[in-house]
Amino acid sequence: MRYRSFRGSAVLSQARRWRVRWRWLWGAIAAGTVLVTALPLSAQEWIPVRAGIHHGISGMAVLEQTPETLSLLVVHDNKGEADEPRLAVIRLGDRPQYTPLPWPDAVQPVDLEALTAIPGLPTPGFMALSSQGEVYHLEVTAQQDVRLRRVFRLPSVARGANFEGLSLQVFGNRLWMFWGDRGQDDRLATLHWGELDPATYTLQRQNSTQIQVPWPTNDVRHLSDLRVDSGGVVYLSAAMDQGNDGPFASAVYIIGTMQLSAYNLQFNLIDQLVPLYRSEHHKIEALELLPGPEGGILLGTDDENFGGWLRRP
Repeated sequence: MRYRSFRGSAVLSQARRWRVRWRWLWGAIAAGTVLVTALPLSAQEWIPVRAGIHHGISGMAVLEQTPETLSLLVVHDNKGEADEPRLAVIRLGDRPQYTPLPWPDAVQPVDLEALTAIPGLPTPGFMALSSQGEVYHLEVTAQQDVRLRRVFRLPSVARGANFEGLSLQVFGNRLWMFWGDRGQDDRLATLHWGELDPATYTLQRQNSTQIQVPWPTNDVRHLSDLRVDSGGVVYLSAAMDQGNDGPFASAVYIIGTMQLSAYNLQFNLIDQLVPLYRSEHHKIEALELLPGPEGGILLGTDDENFGGWLRRP
């Protein structure tokens, strides 16, 4: 079934994709900016959003963007009482403004680890993913009222799986979902993908591949979030976690490309992952790609007792 409300995007040839990506990356470095210039996030600093273990950013997605401000919807991986926030809006202007949102159902989710926007919807739509494979389809109105449209479960969840990444993208006028099991040390991360039927919330043409990052090397989760852009480029963060007080470390990589072939989506893994950013002090658990000619990567952290932080690399 085709998802006709989306605008399809042709998949670029692999060589052209890499030329575009490298021109963007080196141009961003030369210009000293990869985000909307009005945002108060310099390339040399992390911005604290909210302190404390209940306010780490485990996933984020653009809610609203203007030339002056950016609003993000974020999820928290809280597991306990109902008053622990699961959703919030962060508005970036002169300084970050944090507003928790009530969860739109009596049953609170446990351990939300990822969030992604659904492309092409008139009302902002999102999917959030728990570590155990529950997916929550959410709508957020202009008044920031949240509606829960559907809860469904990822298929064939392996025993011991722990999911931390989720992304949605359109290829060939069809909606594709990408999700990742984080792995741990010798257990490699697993990147899964499949075509999502939005009418039935079922996944078809599923495939997967294992991922190992070169750094961090100790207490490493090989996948802590992921994004797939409209050209098929796959971005991944990995993180070292040694407890609620750290120490933490993280890296962001380009790991390969997705390419549409007939009705299937194929993944081309790079022999040597392309490093984009490294932190020896923060645990990056949220990636977002900002649209537009001044767009780029935004990073969010879940630093446990040290709360949530934002930065552009």
